[in-house]
Amino acid sequence: SVEEPACDVMINVSATPVTVFGLNNGIVSASATGGLELYTFQLLFNNAIIASQTGTEGGLVIFNNLAAGTYTVVVTDQGNCTNSGIAVVTQPPCELMNYYPDNDGYGFGAGAVIMACEQPENTSETNDDCNDMNAAIHPGATEVCNETDDDCDLSTDED
Repeated sequence: SVEEPACDVMINVSATPVTVFGLNNGIVSASATGGLELYTFQLLFNNAIIASQTGTEGGLVIFNNLAAGTYTVVVTDQGNCTNSGIAVVTQPPCELMNYYPDNDGYGFGAGAVIMACEQPENTSETNDDCNDMNAAIHPGATEVCNETDDDCDLSTDED
């Protein structure tokens, strides 16, 4: 009988975190030793292969532009022996910002604060629209003679 060689391919995996919340600039690095050289490295996310590279013994394989998450790296040598490692790409916490509903779509908000890491649609960073249902009324608008505070400065028809 022919004895199969032992599968002794070893993998070393590391992760570099995302630098700013929400960016895709994380890195997973992997290297392999043992087994039969020329290795195939597969990067998996949610059990799906998202990238593949080849490498030599001790050489570093780098997967760039990754979002935060848990990745599996599977290495296969020329003898079809496999091993895997887990890399967790982390990210800093988001910086919560205050946003305000912008119902008239003119870029000025009013109403209850909405706290979010990224600006939601139909919101503004300002809370200074005195009539958020009318796009003609907002800070900086031209004041017209209509008994309305068109420019949100707490005065009416001053021009």
